[in-house]
Amino acid sequence: MGFHRMPDSASLRAPAARPRRPTRLLEGQRRAVAFVFAFAVLSIIAALHTWLGSTVVVGSLAGSVVVAFGMPESDMARPRSLLGGHVISCIAGIIVSYVLRDSSLAGPVGVSIALLLMQSTTTIHSPAGADPLIILASNGDWWRPVLVLLLGLLLISLIAQGYRRIIRALEGTQPGDGNASP
Repeated sequence: MGFHRMPDSASLRAPAARPRRPTRLLEGQRRAVAFVFAFAVLSIIAALHTWLGSTVVVGSLAGSVVVAFGMPESDMARPRSLLGGHVISCIAGIIVSYVLRDSSLAGPVGVSIALLLMQSTTTIHSPAGADPLIILASNGDWWRPVLVLLLGLLLISLIAQGYRRIIRALEGTQPGDGNASP
């Protein structure tokens, strides 16, 4: 009399798929594409700065480029955070520049208000924290830095979408993978 043993449910399940680790080639490609995109975006923004005579914004936008192309999967790279964080911070800077015009507390108050508003709206974007200081440094002539920021951010956001598509395509064609795309 033979008894057949029924396999348990654990042995019937398919083996869990291991997450794919990026190969060195893929990492090199990602870095090269990030370099090209960051260089292109910042070159266009630099031309915009020169044209409008507003060079003070470059630090804030350069930080956003690092986030968008260096950490594209992070919450700070989402368009909501990228654009929303800067808009909120600019508004905070403009309001504080009028209310606390010549106060030494204007900078700390502006950045703190921007942080509070970004936290409240889930639009945290660390480079945007510099925007109130940029607005205050413009001494009431804030329209140029704000215009450059908004145009630069739209450019970063649009090009970052293309960057993410290219990276997804590269990840779908890893050597030895056997898949053409995910």
